[in-house]
Amino acid sequence: MKMTFTNIKRAVGFCAALMMLTAINAQNARADNPSVQITSQPEPFIHHDGQNQKIYLKVGLRGTKPDFDEMQRPPINLALVLDKSGSMSGQKIEDVKQAAKAMIDRLQSGDTISIIIYDDRSQVLVPTTHLENAELIRQRIDSITGQWRHRSSRWGYGWRS
Repeated sequence: MKMTFTNIKRAVGFCAALMMLTAINAQNARADNPSVQITSQPEPFIHHDGQNQKIYLKVGLRGTKPDFDEMQRPPINLALVLDKSGSMSGQKIEDVKQAAKAMIDRLQSGDTISIIIYDDRSQVLVPTTHLENAELIRQRIDSITGQWRHRSSRWGYGWRS
């Protein structure tokens, strides 16, 4: 690329835009715990190979590890929709139940959960509720069985519930 006045203006404009973006992101970042640090630095000289001149811009991104122990997340509203059709019998349904209970264990007070199960029709196993009695919810999950009661599973019914 020839270094014409237009190309130099474009390069300088790009550098200026990138630096402004860096400044804007720096203003929006939390000073006490930024998640990404962005740096930009133009090379102090122009590289010339006889025909072309190049201007290089060094852009750096560095992620910082957040301190999850000090962070608080807002409460979540979680709906688990679980397939209990006959195709899920045996180890598959046991894996689903184990995963659902592991999810319950990761919820915090103030979180809301509901559980819907389905095969060829849907059933609300746990209506929308705050996580107060996790053991009762685990017991309801343990009651799920994968059986061929009907001919097919219709996952759309689970989502509509």
